[in-house]
Amino acid sequence: MANRAWAKLAGIDGIVEVDVKILVILMLVAIFASLFSALFFLYRDTGGSTRTARALTVRISLSIGLFLLLMVGNYFGFFERGF
Repeated sequence: MANRAWAKLAGIDGIVEVDVKILVILMLVAIFASLFSALFFLYRDTGGSTRTARALTVRISLSIGLFLLLMVGNYFGFFERGF
């Protein structure tokens, strides 16, 4: 909780919480958009297209990024219980 005390002293405590929540929500929306675009490309494209694989690669990359963001945010105390 030393990091939370530092954030309060710096005057960014509430700002960091809101920004991280918005970032998590935006990343989840991007993950779902990539998933549904891959589904669309799977049905619409004929053989030989790599758009489905590329969309799924983007989804996996975003998911890993979100996981790392949550792990780092938890380590540095950006989240309170009930987040």
